[in-house]
Amino acid sequence: MLMRTYIRREEVTARVLDALPVGPPGKTKKMLAKETGLNLGQVGRGLNGVREFAAEVKSEAFVHDPTAAVIGRKAVQFRYYFAENRIEAKDYLRRRLSLLQTWAANLRTGTADPALKKFGGANLRSIDRHLTRIQEDLEELVEMAERR
Repeated sequence: MLMRTYIRREEVTARVLDALPVGPPGKTKKMLAKETGLNLGQVGRGLNGVREFAAEVKSEAFVHDPTAAVIGRKAVQFRYYFAENRIEAKDYLRRRLSLLQTWAANLRTGTADPALKKFGGANLRSIDRHLTRIQEDLEELVEMAERR
C-alpha cells in the first residue's frame, strides 16, 4: 500500500521556488516533481504558493508559457518560470485576460441570457448587465496588455 506523506505548504512552496528558473524555457510540473522529490499534486500546491509568494514578497511576475509546452502522453504540460522582462509578463497577462473574457462571454450567453429570457426578474437582469460590463472591461484590459 502506497503511503502518502504530508508536507507543509511552506516547505512545498520553498522546494518548488528553489527549482524554478528565471526566463524561458521554464520547467514542467513533471520536471519540477523529479527535481524536488514531490509528487504532481504537491508541485501544483507549490506552484500556487509560489504565485502568491512571488506577488507578495518577491515582486516577480510568475508565468507559464503554452507556446513552450511539452506534449506528454496524457496532456500538454506548461512550462513555468519567472518572467525576465516586461514583454513576457504582458504576454502572460494578455493570455489570462483573454481567457477570462471568454469565460465571461460564455457565462453570459450560455447561462445568464437564456435564464433571463426564460425566467425574467430583476436579479437575473442585474447579473446579465454586470456580466456585460465585465466583458467590456476585460476587452479593454486585453487591448491594454496587447500594447507593447
